[in-house]
Amino acid sequence: MSRARTSRARTGRSAGARAAAGEGAATAHAGDALPGEDFLDGFEQVLADAAPTGRRLTRDEIESRRALGARAAQAGHGWRSLVRAHLVAGRDNWLRAADPDSVLAVIEQAVDAFADGYERAQRLVVRKEEAARREFIDDLLNGRGDQGQLVARSERFGLRLSRAHAVAVAEGPEKYDETDPVPRQVAADLFARFENRRILFGEQPQLDGRGTRR
Repeated sequence: MSRARTSRARTGRSAGARAAAGEGAATAHAGDALPGEDFLDGFEQVLADAAPTGRRLTRDEIESRRALGARAAQAGHGWRSLVRAHLVAGRDNWLRAADPDSVLAVIEQAVDAFADGYERAQRLVVRKEEAARREFIDDLLNGRGDQGQLVARSERFGLRLSRAHAVAVAEGPEKYDETDPVPRQVAADLFARFENRRILFGEQPQLDGRGTRR
């Protein structure tokens, strides 16, 4: 009886372990889910209409892909999962009677238009973030704005104004913006040198020694 109970207990524990492992795998798979079908709206129809001949997508079809790409970027979806979603949809809706090169050409056009909208939306988000950071740094250097609002805005950039901070202002021979290689190199060197510190870096109009605009 004792051995039988021990055997059943071990069997139960093994089954429980397998079930737990299965649940863990299911959870991991769910966490790796593809974006919602909203961002693939109309993709199946585009394949059905264009793949048989491999024709170029129409202007309306391209614009619809671009709009969905922009929405996906604004929703914060990663590019890799979006591309994978298109490939899965292309495989699931593959037209067997169509020439493979024609099908792939249509998928390429659709993904390219989608990427165009995605990248445009991302650039707009980055520009807005850059503008907000420059405005915040400008207000800090010039002592403008309500202190409570400055503290609230600082949290957005990972700063705690209640602590001591070091401020460095460097001036170059010309005006720079975020696209120039010089400030990007300076930022890279700063983050590499002080990787364990919270750093807020931005480009500003030319300043005098007191941190005010000329």
